[in-house]
Amino acid sequence: MPSKPATPAPDYYEWLARGKAFLNAHSNNQWSIGDWLCEGQGAFDVADLCRVPGYMKLKKAPEESGNSFTSIAIPHFWKDAASETGSAVSTLKELAKIARAFTSDKRFPQLSFAHHNYAFCGTPDPEKRQEYLRACLPQSEGERPKGVEWLDAYIRRNEGEPNIAEGDRFVRFRVPDEMYKKLKQVSHYHHSSVADIIWKDCTKVLESLLEEQAEKIALQKYGLYEGKWPFYEDSEANKKLRAKAKAEKKPRNRRRETGDAVVSERMRQAVRVRWVKRNELVA
Repeated sequence: MPSKPATPAPDYYEWLARGKAFLNAHSNNQWSIGDWLCEGQGAFDVADLCRVPGYMKLKKAPEESGNSFTSIAIPHFWKDAASETGSAVSTLKELAKIARAFTSDKRFPQLSFAHHNYAFCGTPDPEKRQEYLRACLPQSEGERPKGVEWLDAYIRRNEGEPNIAEGDRFVRFRVPDEMYKKLKQVSHYHHSSVADIIWKDCTKVLESLLEEQAEKIALQKYGLYEGKWPFYEDSEANKKLRAKAKAEKKPRNRRRETGDAVVSERMRQAVRVRWVKRNELVA
């Protein structure tokens, strides 16, 4: 029985050239870039295909002229993709992660890529992600899907995270799945939410980070650090006074621009007097 012809291996540079189409493309192409990256990563990302140290990712081949060897470096998948698309490596990795989590059969065309990104960040459970996204869909004809702000609040409410208090801001960041699983277990043990458990320690770390940044920026801008925040922030009183002064400011009446003969003659006389006084002082 004749064997089936082998499928030709994909060409790395042909795949890479397809990324140039995204360089000058308009927005809303995140799904296309993510799918393109997932396709290429499965075939060309050496770091993902074989878990080997960086110094071993070199092949050596003998030269025909002698016994010396020359090194052939394997192309860097993410740096090459970033160069073709004009995007940062971190951005491309995020797009690929979302595209891999939501295959074409799990995406909601009525919702944006940002909706899917919020659902991905909100829970590690794939079924709950689909549930959250379905909640954003229009309930009647002519109705628009719910926005990402509504989705964010909906996820936080269902995940047991507290609402944002007045004067506070909510910062969302990614953590590995294994770490999030442990945080959820700790929160269940203490009968609390993940946010309540970590916010104090996170605040301390952020305060330390901001202190380091304040010193660094102050030294770069002024060459001196006095323990003060290096950015000037206008007070609310000054903002109100400036807005009031701007509203009460009257435009100057430049009558000489209207061709008024009396004003023009008066201006000429004033200029003549000034010139006469100046000449007398010089003499």
